[in-house]
Amino acid sequence: MMAAHLTKGPRMIFSNRKNQIYRRLFQRMLFATLFAFMLILAVIVFFELRQIKKELINQAITGSLYYQPSYLRYLQSPGEHGVSQLKKEATLLNFNSPELYLQYRNATGEHILEISSDQGDRINELFRKKYPAQDYINDDGVILLNNWRLYISVSSPILSPETNQLVGFVDSIRLLSPLATKRLFNESLTTIGLHLFAALLCGIICFFGFSLLNRKIINTIHQLGKANAFLLKKLGGALSAIHSGSVYHNHRVLIYAVALGEEVGISRLEMRALIMGTFLHDLEMLKIDSPILLARTTLDDETHTQIKTHPQDGYLQIKRFGWLRPAGEVIKYHHEHYNGSGYPTGVTHEKIPLTARIFSIADAFDALTSERAYRNPLEVDGALAELQLHSGNQFDPLLLSAFIKIGVDIHGTVSELSPDGFEQELNRITKKYLNW
Repeated sequence: MMAAHLTKGPRMIFSNRKNQIYRRLFQRMLFATLFAFMLILAVIVFFELRQIKKELINQAITGSLYYQPSYLRYLQSPGEHGVSQLKKEATLLNFNSPELYLQYRNATGEHILEISSDQGDRINELFRKKYPAQDYINDDGVILLNNWRLYISVSSPILSPETNQLVGFVDSIRLLSPLATKRLFNESLTTIGLHLFAALLCGIICFFGFSLLNRKIINTIHQLGKANAFLLKKLGGALSAIHSGSVYHNHRVLIYAVALGEEVGISRLEMRALIMGTFLHDLEMLKIDSPILLARTTLDDETHTQIKTHPQDGYLQIKRFGWLRPAGEVIKYHHEHYNGSGYPTGVTHEKIPLTARIFSIADAFDALTSERAYRNPLEVDGALAELQLHSGNQFDPLLLSAFIKIGVDIHGTVSELSPDGFEQELNRITKKYLNW
């Protein structure tokens, strides 16, 4: 089963990881491009609408100028006859014009004359409903879109040619022809489309540019990942030799722990933490001389105290480094017992991190089945029976039950591994869970 795993080489793993990075880059660039689309669209629409409004109102104001001379003549005889004459001239000017509604007011804003069709009355009422009274008649003008037709309402001041003083107003509502409306919308849509296309093109160019720039970074990170995994393996082997007298103790524990982790289905992040913690769990044991650790005699109080504090000390050492920080769970809690009788904190049950509970089972199993200076190894069945005696006390009963199911098979596989076989299996594990 292990041999089959070895067929998945580093190139495939690195390629998969690189593809993930490019997918993330594509997703982020797509999000950025869509965000730029929306922002540009909002800005363009805002300015386009302002430009359309300005153009339409200028047209309407220009059109209303034709009605001002009639009003100036009315001022020369402002009685009923003058109003009648003003109405006659305005009606004549209004014939076949785009103005649907006309109103003359004097300089104080008082109504003088109103000319309107049925449609003009209806549109005038819509204007009054949409806009407050104080904003409805103003120099700036307002626009109304109704049934896909544009209507413009403007109020143009009438000035005396002699004194240049305000003498009245002419208010008008004009309908923009369907052909002109279509032309304006088409021009606006073309402008918006060109800007959005430019944003899309910019996004595509940026994506390929960032991809080229990131390629070198990705390759560098890949090399750093390989280097970190290599150093972890070597340091783990060195710590194992100091603690147990054999570099393969750590290797075996790692294989057992990973097998149990895969059996119970822990996450990839938890597996990374478990692997790094297994390599570095006895980091602070470097302070203690190897002959003392391997001696058959009872340890003195000072050495015993050092040993009991090494989980906490090791945790404090590695928590400063972000990449190694996940290993802290195993380093700090790997001597805790399920019933709270362990050290250094005495936590119980699920308060002990899952990775530390898995590691303690794998570590104890290898200790029982390996030869030590102070005792001979147990047979696999005897070792599993010994672990079972401490189920619920030292070990998590559910995790131990899962390990007992695979213990015989995994021990048989590990026992047959040569030095090169160990190296290949460790490479497989680190490439699968640690490398880019």
